[in-house]
Amino acid sequence: MSVYDESGFRFNFTQAQKSVIHDKAEPHDGNTFWKGVDFRVFEAKREVWIEVKSWSSLRFRDPAERKGAKSRFVKEKMGDEIEKFRDEIVNKFFGTTCYRVWSGIGIPKTVHYVVFLEPPDRGSRPLLLTFQDRLRDEFKNAQAKPWGKRITCKVVDKVEFEREFPNYSVARV
Repeated sequence: MSVYDESGFRFNFTQAQKSVIHDKAEPHDGNTFWKGVDFRVFEAKREVWIEVKSWSSLRFRDPAERKGAKSRFVKEKMGDEIEKFRDEIVNKFFGTTCYRVWSGIGIPKTVHYVVFLEPPDRGSRPLLLTFQDRLRDEFKNAQAKPWGKRITCKVVDKVEFEREFPNYSVARV
């Protein structure tokens, strides 16, 4: 199976060579030890590691509750607490890496780390670039090393995800 639900979205990876839910038991990756990315997608020349975070107004029927949740999302994910959120996202990458090393699976030749971050509204989209810069800063020193050049990362919303990965569909559920 290559269709997975996560954080209010359905991802279809049937066009990939293979895909797994990383932090689930067999037949997936089996990582139930360390916090890791949500999905690992296998392509011909790289692995794509995907972490999904989203905000959904569908969960809140009360307008006041929805407004408060939106404010909390922007503050936590892209505002005052951006460093804490960045560290959480970086730790997901390291948790996946540690699991692969210590379980004997090994490290892939190339990893493209994608953070799927769906903001609460279009007005919040520019904040994605700010977060992406903070995330890339964390990988900058590693990328100065020959082995670090094999790691790339990007922060995307649904529109950007569909543009970058036209063979994989994503829909709200």
